[in-house]
Amino acid sequence: MSIRRVKILFFTFCFLLCGLVGCADGSEEPSQPMSSEDSSETTSAIPTETQTTVPDSSDPSDPSVTTTKPYTTTEGTTVPTTPSPKPAAPKTLANTYYKLTHDKNLKIVYCGGSIKGGHGSSGPNAHYSALTTNWLKSKFPTASIEYRESTRGGHGSTWGIFYLDVSLSDLISGPSFGEKADLYFLEYAINDNYDGLTGTQSSRNIESMIKKIYTQNPYADIVLLFTTDTSKNGGDFEQLTAIRRLAEYYGLPCINLGAQLAAEGNLSAYLIDTVHPNDAGYQKYASYITGFLEDNLVNGGLSASDLNQQEQPAAMLNSGCFGAKMVLADALYAGNEAESTYSPWDIKTGVGNIEKMKIYSHVTLTEGHVLTYTFSGTKVWILGDMSSAATSITAELDGKTSKKLDFGAFHSGKDGQYAVLFDGLSSGTHTLKITVSGKKGYIGALMIADENAY
Repeated sequence: MSIRRVKILFFTFCFLLCGLVGCADGSEEPSQPMSSEDSSETTSAIPTETQTTVPDSSDPSDPSVTTTKPYTTTEGTTVPTTPSPKPAAPKTLANTYYKLTHDKNLKIVYCGGSIKGGHGSSGPNAHYSALTTNWLKSKFPTASIEYRESTRGGHGSTWGIFYLDVSLSDLISGPSFGEKADLYFLEYAINDNYDGLTGTQSSRNIESMIKKIYTQNPYADIVLLFTTDTSKNGGDFEQLTAIRRLAEYYGLPCINLGAQLAAEGNLSAYLIDTVHPNDAGYQKYASYITGFLEDNLVNGGLSASDLNQQEQPAAMLNSGCFGAKMVLADALYAGNEAESTYSPWDIKTGVGNIEKMKIYSHVTLTEGHVLTYTFSGTKVWILGDMSSAATSITAELDGKTSKKLDFGAFHSGKDGQYAVLFDGLSSGTHTLKITVSGKKGYIGALMIADENAY
């Protein structure tokens, strides 16, 4: 046999052996050779891989929202990279009913802006919070029912997430609730609209509040409220729509007070201006809330043998102000007494415009004072008194990054307000150093949040 024939037989054997191994590994058998025409037709039939973006999960106002990230489609097939979250089942007020009928004790917090605080009414007893609470007392006369108003005129949910803890303490007027309440009414959509928050920002803040409430009390009931103004006339708007979708995801009940008031006709007859109710308007708002409570607590057929922990689905949105807290003046004062260049730190109560924020303590700062505070979080804000616009501070973070901020540049710049010092920080511990220059000013608190807290 010639050498040439031996080579041919050897290569033929190798080719067949490779084919057998390939099939044994589960791979496809070699395809038949294609002509140039076949090749071109087959190539044109193969779709190119395209990148397609799904709706952003952070926008709950979009009805097509999912929590999936951008995914790749090939030949029309879509495969999300993460599954959509499972919404919670609709919640009742069973735990509130249990507290009223079994424990005979209920603590209520009404959270919101100036409407929640009764602006435009003839007095505290005309607030819808007072009217609603008095109705509950009449229906459940053997129960001890207390309430607090966690309110600040002109402020929306950004303020609310930080103030929630303070609203339960004895640092504001009203009964001390310790660390938790039983029933929460949240009303922030209208002020979020005025503050220019997007629906995403507004619902992220509300979700942060929901998470915080359930951390404080996993048995708490939460009700979302919506108000209106003359321009909206009871109609939907971006922030309302986003918060309502979030509420549906958590199974929380909503009461659209504004839509019901507008349906009465002649909306202006119930308002002192474009948005704040008069006494008749507050009575209407209270009647819509008590109507809801009547349906659920009195006529709802509830029968609670024990408190049940609320179902908490996975976070709907990607990030927020989770873990938000307010570090008040007394905590800022501790450990900083010797840091001032001139006079000692001055901590007082009931002084300055910080009192308008319903925070009754502050630290007085004069030129040369230094405040050092170590915290854990991803953002830090400062709450101060704007009555001394000439006061300025230099804030230094971790001995590296610094920025100068005039008190007059704070949010709205008219009384005790807040401003961002540092945002988008890495998770972990940071040290903040504040040096004061200019005239005397006041600091009521630092506002700290950790987006990775949940």
